[in-house]
Amino acid sequence: MITVEQEVEKVVRRWEGRFGANPADRGNWVNGKLIGTMMGVTPLALAAHRGVPADSLTQEDMKALTMDEVVAIGKSMFYKGTGLDRLPWGPTTSVLVDVGWGSGPHQACLFAQRLSGLTGADVDGRIGPKSVEAYTNWIRKVGWKASSQAVADMRANFYRMIAHGDQAQFLQGWLNRAVWGSPATKEWWAPWEADMPPLPEPYEAGGGRSVPKPVATASEPAAAVQRDSNTGITLTGATTLLGAGAPIIASVSGDWKIAAVLGAVAVLTGAGLLVYFLKIKNNSNTQSQLGG
Repeated sequence: MITVEQEVEKVVRRWEGRFGANPADRGNWVNGKLIGTMMGVTPLALAAHRGVPADSLTQEDMKALTMDEVVAIGKSMFYKGTGLDRLPWGPTTSVLVDVGWGSGPHQACLFAQRLSGLTGADVDGRIGPKSVEAYTNWIRKVGWKASSQAVADMRANFYRMIAHGDQAQFLQGWLNRAVWGSPATKEWWAPWEADMPPLPEPYEAGGGRSVPKPVATASEPAAAVQRDSNTGITLTGATTLLGAGAPIIASVSGDWKIAAVLGAVAVLTGAGLLVYFLKIKNNSNTQSQLGG
């Protein structure tokens, strides 16, 4: 089966150029310093991956970037660092990784949730048990081909929606990339078709199958600005991945204060009531950490 590394490299070789330092491209700048982009990786993305200040990088650093490191960035920041690694791996998920590469991982996670049928507060751009359940069972229901096409269609519509003003000049390039990463394009689809992963087993959140914890933490951003050097796209990766749970945590805290009071009153009815509220708090905290 095609691996994450193989797919990232294939997309980069097809769509990303080498070094570029066009002053008109905002992704090439850091704090007023023109550093440039290499194989679609911006200074911000490279700095985040290496754990160094972005403005410490030079054009020579960017030019020396190897394909191995580009692939490592794709895997760590746009697959594992986003929660997409919790989803069944196959052509559909690989397209979502590329959506994250160009438009930010938060957007890729929103795509997965909306296409899976989630609505309301469950569409939060964070991959948790509900998202894994909905996505897994959606893939199982419609298959890899139809689901891959659905992502490509949503991607094209998203590009049309944002291609206004000075961004309109990039629309055709964005659409070309969306069509290429779909079953309609033999170059992309044939390798998957020749070695198609099996459909995932049915998944039920809380049904005994564990979901890995996300790789990203508060001290390790899940994404940085990423640029498609073939089309000039410059979009911001969603750091809201890390902060969207704050209202939920605050709500849980309020419930816990109430629980403590009720626990004190529970002397008359036994310790069972206190244990009950403790269990609610623990479950709520777990959900706030894992997302939708």
